[in-house]
Amino acid sequence: MAEQPRSRRFDAAEHYRAHRRLTEDVLRARGAADKDGMLRDQSRLSAVRFGVATSDYNGCGWVALYNVLRLLGERITVADAVREMEGGLWLRGRAGASPRRLIRILRKHGCAVTTSARKAQFDAIAGERAGVVFYLRSHLSSGAHFAAFSRPDESGLRRFYNAADAASFAELFKAEKPLFALLITAEK
Repeated sequence: MAEQPRSRRFDAAEHYRAHRRLTEDVLRARGAADKDGMLRDQSRLSAVRFGVATSDYNGCGWVALYNVLRLLGERITVADAVREMEGGLWLRGRAGASPRRLIRILRKHGCAVTTSARKAQFDAIAGERAGVVFYLRSHLSSGAHFAAFSRPDESGLRRFYNAADAASFAELFKAEKPLFALLITAEK
């Protein structure tokens, strides 16, 4: 995880102008995106400002928004994802963004959203839907994290983006050991 930022101010309009240059090709060249344009490695996003910090430190919320909307067939730019999530920052971004903000944005984009905090039932509750999982890591110094997840493939396995390599919520939670988790499913 990147070092916590020292800056106390940020200019959202300036961020938007700078982030408009971050195309899928640029993200792939930096190693942040895969061949399909999905963001896989947040640690390679240090050039993307988010609140008073950089996205390698606190950008998982906008990364999850970007990925889940792409999974649902909507093309969103990095600049738009950052701008939408910057409206829900905790401590001006030092502590990332609010899950409530992500839920509101998904609804604004026309998604039917459901939520659950019953970790043991996440695979069943998610069903055939894509979405985002928000979890508080057991090592509190590592903070919380957002990760987008795909619909299950033909063999029933999911893909998690910007998270531990896992094919189910049980595998993800075995690797991450969260104290708390919130499932956010979305469908159009």
